Amino acid sequence: MVSKRLRVAAGFVLALLFMTSVFAKTKDLQEITVLAWDRGIIPPAQGNIEENWWTKYVNDHVAKLGIKVKFVPVPRAQEMQKLPTMLAAGNAPDIIFSYDKALYNLYLKNGALLDYTDYINKYGRNIKKYFSKTDLALGASKGRIYSLVYRSVPVADTTFIRKDWLNKLGLKEPTTPAEFYNVLKAFKEKDPGKVGDRLVPFALPSAPNYPFGMWYAVLMPGFLKQAPSPERMQEAALPLWPETENCLRFMNKLYNEKLLSDQFLLDKDEVLFRQKFVRGEIGAFVHFPHWPYHSAYGNMYENLNKNISDARLVATFPWTANPKNNLYEIIRCYPFGYMWYSPRNAKHPDLVVKYLDWMASSEATNVNWFGLPGIDNKIVDGIPLPVDDAKYKQRVPWIGSQYNVLRNPFVNSPEKYIKRLSMDFAPQYRDQYVRETIAGSKKLKYYQPWITEATPLYDKLNGSLMKKWEELQVKIITAPSNQFDAVFDDAIKQYKEVGGAEVAQELAQAYKAQYGK
Repeated sequence: MVSKRLRVAAGFVLALLFMTSVFAKTKDLQEITVLAWDRGIIPPAQGNIEENWWTKYVNDHVAKLGIKVKFVPVPRAQEMQKLPTMLAAGNAPDIIFSYDKALYNLYLKNGALLDYTDYINKYGRNIKKYFSKTDLALGASKGRIYSLVYRSVPVADTTFIRKDWLNKLGLKEPTTPAEFYNVLKAFKEKDPGKVGDRLVPFALPSAPNYPFGMWYAVLMPGFLKQAPSPERMQEAALPLWPETENCLRFMNKLYNEKLLSDQFLLDKDEVLFRQKFVRGEIGAFVHFPHWPYHSAYGNMYENLNKNISDARLVATFPWTANPKNNLYEIIRCYPFGYMWYSPRNAKHPDLVVKYLDWMASSEATNVNWFGLPGIDNKIVDGIPLPVDDAKYKQRVPWIGSQYNVLRNPFVNSPEKYIKRLSMDFAPQYRDQYVRETIAGSKKLKYYQPWITEATPLYDKLNGSLMKKWEELQVKIITAPSNQFDAVFDDAIKQYKEVGGAEVAQELAQAYKAQYGK
């Protein structure tokens, strides 16, 4: 009896010591905060944006580095408004990721960003292993590193058309703007989907700074007689291109003939666009190549097929003046993406870089991309594929689109990259995505160059320029046909008056200074 009591007491003491040790270790952890894009897409059974299996996995592993991570959710649709406010108020997360280079440049210029250089040299073993000197230079200024730029595989945005409508009308997929116009006319006049007054022949869902969507990147190649030179490949310079007038004239024609809808100008969260899409009321539209398939956007193609079982989409690239030399897309198709950086007032800069270095490791990268080995994925032909499609869809696709990744393991393998992305979709759509998606720098060559030279005028005026151009685009595209020339000329005059020409010139000079071309 005594022996039994001693064993119980000893067990209690050991348990107490263990709990005390765990508590002590937990107490010793220092907290850092990390941004998370909240898209509202985590399945309820998996938790929420702040607590789920991925956030637990992260904290279990970085605890060994003395780190506790608190994820700070920001609604993805509001990131461009909320992040500047958080930075200005001094309460931004310790680690940020953003596509907004003008915002980054502003805080860099004001000395408000954390200099990673010495910390990377001390703690950045994985960063130095996987980021080349060229990669690190993308986030450097005057030889000091202030951000880590995500290198990716460029993927062309896509014009989708209802293939079943083409088939009903006996039409081929269009290969030029003129053929695309004829397809839209046929959709409007013959209504192959029997949609009636709800029919939208062509939809361009609203995008930041572009109420008529990504026309400047996708439609513009159809009006270029030759490939654009790199020094003018800047978004802020685009309104001044002579080809821009021709592209907008074409869009104005579509609008006035009721082929291009203006229903989505104020549809910032795509609520109306998604409703009309899944009801089968849209004949053609432009979007990300993964938009119809991915759970991050609501599994739209799958929902369309639930409503209209024989509805079929096909990806087309009709925006070319020369089908034998399709540029596919310009400006937006860059081989780099968001920037990871930190405000200078981050409390634990050493831990910030230790966390980033862990994120750069093979282990963290692979789990972020593919889930847990043996549980979520298995290796087939060198690519991690789902063990179980249904479970995988519940556990993995929402990670990268909300917490983001530091690096892309497929940066030199476009085919493997596309195949990997397709794993996030329902099985019946994977082959189509792989077959139709245009990817890789060999095909997508004409992107906005990465500028690290000082561009003070651009940094100062870009926000107001984009706001002005946002307003002017709508006036140009929706102008009565007989007033197009006058409205366009006045719009360009206004754009120049607020500094558009000077900014375009500064960017061209910065390109030549940096690249010597």
